[in-house]
Amino acid sequence: MLLAIPAFGGEYAVLGNGFRLHADRHESDGSVVKLYADGGITQMASGLIDHFEAEEAAPEIAIVKAQAETPA
Repeated sequence: MLLAIPAFGGEYAVLGNGFRLHADRHESDGSVVKLYADGGITQMASGLIDHFEAEEAAPEIAIVKAQAETPA
C-alpha cells in the first residue's frame, strides 16, 4: 500500500523588525490583520507587518507499507 500525504504550506508575515510569523493564511480588515495558524488566530495592527512571503511548497511524503508474504 502506498499513501501520499501532502505537506501543506502557508506564508510568513514579516514584521518591520525582521521577525517572521508563520500562518496558514491571513485576512486584512483595514488597520487590523488576522493571522490564522494551527487552529488559532493572532490579531495585530497592519502597520506592524512589512510584507508577506509565501512558504516554499514542501514535497509530498510517501509512506510505503510492505505486504506480509504468505508462507508457501
